[in-house]
Amino acid sequence: MIHNVTYAEHKVTFPYHLESETLMSKALLTTEFVKESVCPKDRAKWDVFDTNCKGLLLEIRQSGGKTYYLRYNNQRGRIRQM
Repeated sequence: MIHNVTYAEHKVTFPYHLESETLMSKALLTTEFVKESVCPKDRAKWDVFDTNCKGLLLEIRQSGGKTYYLRYNNQRGRIRQM
């Protein structure tokens, strides 16, 4: 079951999977969004997928660190990221 939840401070709406308690969100990863975004207090990290580039994601950690990753399927169909 998927519910839409909005974090007011991030202005991002995303599906929240209650069974697995994972956050999956999509947003336009602009310079302003990246600078202002922070990890929600109840999470160790938060993954935000870009709406313009398929597979591009920003990992935002509770420590304040932020890292870009590119997620893709390899030839065997496994999900990888670099």
